[in-house]
Formats: sequence, C-alpha cells, structure tokens
Amino acid sequence: MPRVQNPIALLFVVASMSACIIPVAPEFQDPTASPNYAPYVTSFSPDFDSIVTSQMPSFSVTFTDPNVGDDLHVRWLADYPSTTGNYRTLVEDFIYVHSADGQPQQPTDTRSVDCTVDNLAMTSDGQHRIEAIIADREFAPPSDGKLDGVDPPGLVARAAWILQITCPSQ
Repeated sequence: MPRVQNPIALLFVVASMSACIIPVAPEFQDPTASPNYAPYVTSFSPDFDSIVTSQMPSFSVTFTDPNVGDDLHVRWLADYPSTTGNYRTLVEDFIYVHSADGQPQQPTDTRSVDCTVDNLAMTSDGQHRIEAIIADREFAPPSDGKLDGVDPPGLVARAAWILQITCPSQ
C-alpha cells in the first residue's frame, strides 16, 4: 500500500471536496414570438410592370401573409414615388382583418383608374405609375412624401404597373 507523504495536504484536498453543490435554477422565459414574415402577392392582373394602355384600366392583386394573425392593409397610389411631389392615393386604405379560424386569408383587391376621378395630371409622356402596397401593419402617417412606411416590425409587398393614358388637362 502506498504511503501518504503529506497527510496535511491530503486533508486539505479532501476537505475542499466536501462542499455542497447548489444546482442552478432554470431560467423561465415567455415563449419567443413567431418571426414576422412579409405579406406577398400570389397573383395579379395585368402582369407586373406591364404597360397598360386601356382607357378604363382595372388592376388587381391577390395576396396573403404567412402570419395568419396579421391584418392586411392595402394602399393604392398613382405616380409614386415622384420627385415632383405629384403623387396621390387613389382610394382610402382598406383593411382585410385576419380570419377568426386561423386560416390564411387570400383576398383580391381590385382598383379601376380614371383620369378625372383619380385626378391624374396630364404628363408629357402620358405615363402614370400605378402601385398597390400591401402591409402587415397600419401604414405610418405620411412624412416627407413617404407614403409606404409601416412601423417596425411591419413589412410590405408591392405590385406596380405603368399606365399609358392620355388624360385631359385638369
């Protein structure tokens, strides 16, 4: 049997090992929220970015959002963005309230555009940019000409067309 050289040192080693071990309590946290995903356009008419030449054009977008609890807000704009400030909303924003049964919604929003009703100014090239913006939060109040802002963590999807139309001078 081996002989202990220094019994005092052995006593220190054994004494330090007899300390109580206190387990660390678990940290409880609220479940993390689901990430916010952007809404997206599932279909559109006419084709995205196409040049539309009809005198009574109609534009439509069908859209959805992976976050089934999000209300979806739609804003239609003409000539936005514009360096001249000659842009306008075409109709009051519309809200599609999320479904109560937890199913994803897939509404279609349609907008007809008219020179007189929508106050489209006569332009030298006769072109007007028409845009539908879909947001998963309320739109922020317009500031500095920005009409497409939403408060974080809100996200947007867009559909845009070029309307080639001869509008009478207003």
